[in-house]
Amino acid sequence: MGNSSEAHYNGGMKIILLGYRGSGKSTVGQHVAKKLGWAFVDTDEVIVERFGGMSIAKIWSEYGERAFREKEVEVVKEACDGKGDAVIALGGGAVMQKGAFDAVVGCCDAVRVYLSAPAEVLYERISGDVKSDETRPSLTGKGTGLDEVREILAKRVETYQAASDVIVDVAAPELEQVSDEIIGLIGQQ
Repeated sequence: MGNSSEAHYNGGMKIILLGYRGSGKSTVGQHVAKKLGWAFVDTDEVIVERFGGMSIAKIWSEYGERAFREKEVEVVKEACDGKGDAVIALGGGAVMQKGAFDAVVGCCDAVRVYLSAPAEVLYERISGDVKSDETRPSLTGKGTGLDEVREILAKRVETYQAASDVIVDVAAPELEQVSDEIIGLIGQQ
């Protein structure tokens, strides 16, 4: 991206990445932020920091889902209201909370990107992450298997689509390809 285009977005442009666990929000977000020279905010990481470094699974077990979701809404609002250019990776369930959904949809000068992949691809990625069961809670009480991914994804996909400006298929593409596609979107804003 040329300097003249970058100067146009110095007032606080945001790229907001949303989608299910395993869709690559954090990985893609870090890569895009680095390529653009922007700040990167992973809302799950901010929440973990605010709970003293506890894993999300531990936060859920010790404080409950409600406490986690309340903090999530607060963190999403702060990220969307933040000054300067930033790439924001939301937690998989963030936009399911009205306050977070409203903050994301109402964020000015933002491109909201839903990173989409089939349940089978997401499950394969999640199951390949050896830390996932330790750090992420089951959302249905059925464990973190393919059935849970299918069930939760089916409940969320409509909201993901409603909260996004564009859908990027991340089932097969490489990191560089996805990153370049997202970076290309800011020039269309």
